[in-house]
Amino acid sequence: MLVNDALSSYLVPRWVLLVVRILFAAFSLMIMIWKLCIDKLEYFRYLTTISWTGITIYFIMMSIVSIVYRDADLKTKFPRGLALTIQFLFSTTQTLAMIVLTIFWALLQYILESTSDRTLLFLIMTPHIANLVMMQVELWLTKIKLPLLSIGFTLLSIFLYTLWVWLAKYGFDIDFPYRFFANLMDIRKTPGMSIAWVIAFLAIFTIMSLIIWAESLIRDRLMRMLVGENEYNSSSESNVVEKNMV
Repeated sequence: MLVNDALSSYLVPRWVLLVVRILFAAFSLMIMIWKLCIDKLEYFRYLTTISWTGITIYFIMMSIVSIVYRDADLKTKFPRGLALTIQFLFSTTQTLAMIVLTIFWALLQYILESTSDRTLLFLIMTPHIANLVMMQVELWLTKIKLPLLSIGFTLLSIFLYTLWVWLAKYGFDIDFPYRFFANLMDIRKTPGMSIAWVIAFLAIFTIMSLIIWAESLIRDRLMRMLVGENEYNSSSESNVVEKNMV
């Protein structure tokens, strides 16, 4: 991955992209700190807040990288570790933003029944809606490619989250964050239900990952039409996805 891939845009100058990322980083960090102060350790139970943490880290990292490499030639290559980190965070946060919003709308009725506190509702709704908005803006402004194999990054992150929830429940007796996790996790009592939940979730996450991947292809095609074939090919020459997805 080159500097041109991550730090420039077809639609806006580099400095505008940097300003947008700094604003998103500041906003997401503010909400993250606010929720941490209110939720304490409960913050780390939910996929939404973990996804929000990933988005915060992504925008902070991209802001810092943009500043550090502000004078670098566009053909400068990022270190392998940094390139992989950018690709991992970009891929997972794009897909998780859609996943957590879907979960939110599915559980909205239960949320409204459990509380009428406007401040609490704001805190609950903001990460679910704002994360998708911010990542959609990032997707359309950046030139970062979204390889089909990046779906593996999303499935890996979901697996790690599920493992964390399982360890928290059976290692530290911390309740499941979502009701359906009881059926998903208790494979000893309800093996059929557990397997069905696993298959359903894998299918849902894969479909959502494919939707984001398809959207990135539409973005690339529209950008090619907007700037012209020659300029697009010249600018995106560095964006050819290598076998290592970097």
